[in-house]
Amino acid sequence: METFNYVDSPYQKIMETHYPLKQYGREINLGLAASPIGPDKGLLAALGQDHCSGALIRYNEDVYYGVTKTLMIDGLGLTGLKPESIELNGNGSYQMGDEIVRLAAGMGFEQMIVPNYSFPNSRQWAIRHDIGHRVVKAPDLDPITAQYYILTLDASQLHNSIVYIDYPNNPYGSADPDLLRAIIKHTQASGGLPLIDLAYGEVLGQEFNDAIQYTIEHNGIVLASLSKTQGLPNLRVGYAIIPPSITEQYYKGKQRMVFNSNPYADFALRYLFEKDVNGATVREHHAVKVAEYNLEANQKLYAALLDKGLRVLPTLLETPIQGVSGEKNFYEQLLRLGLYTESFCDYCDSLPPGEAGLGQSAVRMLTPGPTELDEVIQRINQL
Repeated sequence: METFNYVDSPYQKIMETHYPLKQYGREINLGLAASPIGPDKGLLAALGQDHCSGALIRYNEDVYYGVTKTLMIDGLGLTGLKPESIELNGNGSYQMGDEIVRLAAGMGFEQMIVPNYSFPNSRQWAIRHDIGHRVVKAPDLDPITAQYYILTLDASQLHNSIVYIDYPNNPYGSADPDLLRAIIKHTQASGGLPLIDLAYGEVLGQEFNDAIQYTIEHNGIVLASLSKTQGLPNLRVGYAIIPPSITEQYYKGKQRMVFNSNPYADFALRYLFEKDVNGATVREHHAVKVAEYNLEANQKLYAALLDKGLRVLPTLLETPIQGVSGEKNFYEQLLRLGLYTESFCDYCDSLPPGEAGLGQSAVRMLTPGPTELDEVIQRINQL
């Protein structure tokens, strides 16, 4: 009989008690998000050839990775930036966000303002660096609605505040370009710091580059990674793009760590961001493939979900995540079918204290990969 590695998992008992192993087969993990189609095949093959083994036994003399950062700036088509405007991190955009909040706290920013139902670890960053964490709640709990509410905050509330927006949103997968720019502009004018998390942003195509440029031009900071679209979650590559107005005054000299990458991550960044003869990058080509796959697969997935009377929360078809709501024990219902998702209970840190939210009646579901899509739909039909 097939078994599952749920050691130390709070859901192990549920799985062992309710999951009919022989009937449904192996667990399908639609929880932690990464590219449904994996990384670029050429990059994966190149990494497998172990180009980096020699670099592992010697120090990199370019301790700030200036060559790679220059390549990234050019590959993104950004203007007005030097290598010092990019910071790398060896634990993804997750820890990169922590570093940026540390920086902002040192600059005098006193709290983070976040829309309800957004990346919950923003509260962890605030706690670690001893600043406040304020959630802006919308009556319908839609994060886009909550972002509109941020526009109603005046300078007395936004001054010395970090305004965090994940774009597209996590867990919904929604994004509004005009709204994002309005928030960035309003935050800057009010003496706040826009912090835009583009971990899922590459599926937006040119908008990914344009959103970065707009944020930087309005003295905001951007977070990104190679996990969600480029399909390299365990390589743990995170990066931040920081405007010169901050690097030149606050983030220089001994504020900066050295050796913030490794040979494999550096090789992947150079491979993905270097332009070809047509001026395009592998990163861009792969992002298009991922977005196209998500668009096609999600249409099939949503049809099955809606046919069972479930609700897909407002989202973009191009993103690899979506919120789905059902009965109050919907999360457990999916577990019993061998479908592991993320309960909205896991997002309680992005709700006001004491707010129940949607709880286990809603889940964040990753778009199934090509080999899992039909099986996921078959299991959903068993609800």
